[in-house]
Amino acid sequence: MALHRDDICDRIRTLAQPILDAMLLELVEIEFNRTGREAVLRLFIDKEGGVMLDDCAELSRELSVVLDIEDFIPCEYNLEVSSPGLDRPLKTAADYDKFTGRLVKVRTYEQFPDDAGAIPGLLEQVRQCRQVGMHEVPDVRHRGIEIVRCQADLPVLMRV
Repeated sequence: MALHRDDICDRIRTLAQPILDAMLLELVEIEFNRTGREAVLRLFIDKEGGVMLDDCAELSRELSVVLDIEDFIPCEYNLEVSSPGLDRPLKTAADYDKFTGRLVKVRTYEQFPDDAGAIPGLLEQVRQCRQVGMHEVPDVRHRGIEIVRCQADLPVLMRV
């Protein structure tokens, strides 16, 4: 039976976690995309102080060995390891906790006046990882909104 993309990502997450823990890295996201005969497996990692190229290369080497031994991915693929970038998406409860009190951009299902696609504001609280309260955004502050995507905003990440 062929594995579904989510099953592949879950198994990779399980196999990668001990390596990530040993390297003091956080797994932000896994993507497995297949187009015809070509496939790409992408892991986005982060760590305190930021990810360096050497971190990506070492994880790629270590994980490649494990994936070659396990050999469960049903096609040839390219493995890519990267940082999540400056516009890191917030996905887990831990992500939201980490960025509480910091500037974020939120995309929502509902439109707000003067909404240019993303609402900037200070992240105040999160309920159930999908509803966010934001300071300095009057329409949002007093009620939770259902979010599509929340990402850290560049200026806050660059402050010293």
